[in-house]
Amino acid sequence: MKSAFAHPNHWPLRTRLIILFLLIAILPLVLLMRVFYANSKQMIADHFTVNTRLSLELIDSKLDSVLAGVEENTVRLYADADIQTLLRISDPDNVDISTYNNAMNVINDIKSRKEIYSIQIYDRQFRIRAQTQEWVPLDDGRPADAAWLPDVLNREGKTKWVKAVPYRGGHLLLVARAINDLDTFRNAGLLLLFFDETEISRLFADLPADPLQVIFVADENGAVLSSSRADMIGKPMSDFYDLRPASRSGFGQSDDGDNRYYYMTNDEHGWRIVHVIPNQMVGRKLVQTKLLAIGLSLIGIGVIVLLSVVTSKWITKPITALKNLMLRVQDGDYTVRSELFRRDEIGRLSHGFNAMINRINEQMTKIVEEQRKKTEWELHAMQMQINPHFLYNSLEIIKGMAERRAVHPITEMTLNLAEFYRIALSRGKDVITIRDELQLLEHYLNIQSMFLEHAFDSYVEVDEELLDCQMLKLILQPLVENAIQHGIKGLDRRGYIEVVVSREDDSSICIEITDNGHGIESGKLAAINRSLTDGGDAYAGSYGIYNVNQRIKLFYGNSRGLRYTSAEGEGTTVRAVIGKIEN
Repeated sequence: MKSAFAHPNHWPLRTRLIILFLLIAILPLVLLMRVFYANSKQMIADHFTVNTRLSLELIDSKLDSVLAGVEENTVRLYADADIQTLLRISDPDNVDISTYNNAMNVINDIKSRKEIYSIQIYDRQFRIRAQTQEWVPLDDGRPADAAWLPDVLNREGKTKWVKAVPYRGGHLLLVARAINDLDTFRNAGLLLLFFDETEISRLFADLPADPLQVIFVADENGAVLSSSRADMIGKPMSDFYDLRPASRSGFGQSDDGDNRYYYMTNDEHGWRIVHVIPNQMVGRKLVQTKLLAIGLSLIGIGVIVLLSVVTSKWITKPITALKNLMLRVQDGDYTVRSELFRRDEIGRLSHGFNAMINRINEQMTKIVEEQRKKTEWELHAMQMQINPHFLYNSLEIIKGMAERRAVHPITEMTLNLAEFYRIALSRGKDVITIRDELQLLEHYLNIQSMFLEHAFDSYVEVDEELLDCQMLKLILQPLVENAIQHGIKGLDRRGYIEVVVSREDDSSICIEITDNGHGIESGKLAAINRSLTDGGDAYAGSYGIYNVNQRIKLFYGNSRGLRYTSAEGEGTTVRAVIGKIEN
């Protein structure tokens, strides 16, 4: 079998239009990508330079504020009168307690700042004279043995950021300052302050969290004081990057082939803030730029495809309209008609479609009419089965009473029987008001009470707003008759029947008939309810209620019907739900 697409002449018109528009779009797409890529590399490099410089300048400004704050705190400790007095006393045991407490108040006040972790003050013999609760040991041993001590003492009382000290899984920055006596200007002691390194790393926490980028701060000797890479802190930056110490202040950049270095040198301290961006990241940006160009080109192709689709849809619109009408017919809507009045093949197809729908509607109307007649016949047949059944039972009751009793009771029973049949026949109507249905039930209960020698009591409760609503007749009487015959008759105690008519919801009415009779065995009860639910054959001895249930379902729909609940020896309740019909 040869393919229908073996030759372009056999392709659908819509397919050929789409391919033509795509071919036209290829050449502009290729030219656009070449021009775009040629300019992308320099644009990306400039973008990195500008953005990184602004970020480093902002970090440098914040770093100045941090360093100034530390400087201010060391000056406060240096110049405090109580600390000066504390260091002048050569014997630590002779320190006035008031002087010591005042000095500790100043120390603890500065320590309360979150960035200050610990403060230690030594005298000129490097004996500890005051300290905060948090003690940080020096990895150099005693301050007197530290290699950095001479540099600190020779700075004429100026602050020195010594190094990063590992501590409890993190790092602290050691700040040292010689304390000179303000009267003699000779060395009086040593101040050590431990600063939380995270307060500096937090300065560049707002920058993009890219694992390929590294940001660190190195001192004037190239030692890393803070970094986004924790393994770099406290080590020379030359161990990680080929970047020499700063030779000038301000912003600078360099490239070693693997990385781009952007740095800002602090004017006052000589520290360098370095932002390392791998060249592979720049390449990744180029790839993203290429993908953007491709994406924009694809959008252009999509627009062209859309135009071709719109054009082809205009051509195929009549056929699509017929297809949609057929789908509606498939879903059961037989009211649709085609309004394509044309003289071509599509017009003839439209005319044939309308003719087919008309024929289907004729057949469906015929079937619906036949089904309606069948339903009426079934309702009428069931009604005819109910009426003689009670008539024969009533005549038998009259005969029995005539043999045993006087004329007056027979007269009363006859009157009730006459009224019962007057309402039951209802001039051939199948629907009566709830008021009439309850009057019919009242006459029936009077007859049964006389027959059973008043062996039971009855109670009827009804929502008065429902009395004028209509319902299918002879629903209550067969259900009450079933309650008397199978529940109360033969009971060794006084019987009781309660009938309640109430509103189920806005569209339904609930009828409940309860007796205190013998009850129904659980297996039989399940069989009766199963028969009422699935519409199978009537359970033995329950033809009357089965008949009522079928009449309800035929008239009100399959969602309506009867349901029994019962307990042996206690009684039975039948619940009927019917549709609400306003008069």
